[in-house]
Amino acid sequence: MPDTHKSSGLGCDAAIYLYKAITALRQPFTTTTFAKRAFRCFAPAVWNSLTKTVLNSDFLAVFKSRLETFLFSQAFPSFSAH
Repeated sequence: MPDTHKSSGLGCDAAIYLYKAITALRQPFTTTTFAKRAFRCFAPAVWNSLTKTVLNSDFLAVFKSRLETFLFSQAFPSFSAH
């Protein structure tokens, strides 16, 4: 989280705490492949697979750009290697 917002009250402190607390999302336990494809199970798996470079983006535009690059490299690994 960028340090551009100085802590002046509970709201900002809470946002910083939540940002630092959500580094890895917990995946619900499932027993079937069908259940693992559900959004509530698949979304944390995707989030947890993101690189630190993507997660540590200071601005939304940078996050979106890095996320796009990451997803493209996952979908087309042959284009990722230079």
